[in-house]
Amino acid sequence: VDDVPGQFGLADPKRAGAILAAAGWRDIAIDPFDADCALPAQDLTPYATRLGPAGRVIDDAPAAARAAVVGGLADAFAPFLEDGAYRFTAACWRVQARR
Repeated sequence: VDDVPGQFGLADPKRAGAILAAAGWRDIAIDPFDADCALPAQDLTPYATRLGPAGRVIDDAPAAARAAVVGGLADAFAPFLEDGAYRFTAACWRVQARR
């Protein structure tokens, strides 16, 4: 996703590398890794409604639409709920570079 704010703005490693190179970094290495994550169940709504695409539109949405989104979160994340926390694997980048 090009030029979007938020956690997905650097999803393309070529774009991330180009930004670093333009800023004067060299010997850039960007490698994928998966990180195990846990999010307490009570934090799901604030997390999901403040980040990424949902976070950009939820505040301006009509109340009924906001309620529908929030109501659907628990259902969408239900397969990941274990012992009071949502457990999932996050796809990340390990970025290394030199000045």
